Amino acid sequence: MKIHPVYALLGPETGKKSTYIKNIHAQCNEAYGGASELHRFYPFETENGEALEVLLNSSLFADHRLVIISQADKLSQVTVQSLCTYLESPVDDATLVLVSSENSISKKLQKMIPSQQVVMFWELFEDQKLQWLEEFFSSRGMEITEEASALFLDLVENNTQEMRTVAMMFCSYLNTLDLGDPVTVTDAEVESFVYHSKKENVFSLFAKIVQRDFPGTLEIY
Repeated sequence: MKIHPVYALLGPETGKKSTYIKNIHAQCNEAYGGASELHRFYPFETENGEALEVLLNSSLFADHRLVIISQADKLSQVTVQSLCTYLESPVDDATLVLVSSENSISKKLQKMIPSQQVVMFWELFEDQKLQWLEEFFSSRGMEITEEASALFLDLVENNTQEMRTVAMMFCSYLNTLDLGDPVTVTDAEVESFVYHSKKENVFSLFAKIVQRDFPGTLEIY
């Protein structure tokens, strides 16, 4: 993959977007002998030109800088103008990645980025999510039923990053159970996981006390 001076990674699918950023960083490291320095910013951290300063100034410790600005749709007009001016003549030893969960960023800024460097990451279709989940459990020597998959996907946000986080927690939970070998995950295990991973607080504790549910009170406590 050729390294470009700027990318815009847009859309709600955070998991694939994160993978794409990792690939860019790996390509930068490969091109610069493992010496690509990673910098991450949010809009409120760039108001005084901090990101631009990193882009323009060579590092003492690395031959390349990879600068990532998240929530790029929220950049101030001052920052947008500064970045547009920079992109008129970007430096050779830095790469800028603008990231947003929205489908676009400032028109003025996006106009400065070649269309082939603007990558959209849409939400997965239902069949794609099911396939992703089946492959995740299969890679761990487990099978998951269609009913369990559907129930699981009802409980998580529609992006692979959140799906992976919850699925890894679920697998850790499954390893505490005696499900035999090979493991087949059913909706009963999903329901059990949701119950046991439920976050309790003083309000849920008080509700059990009011209900005079002594065993439930002890369990939450």
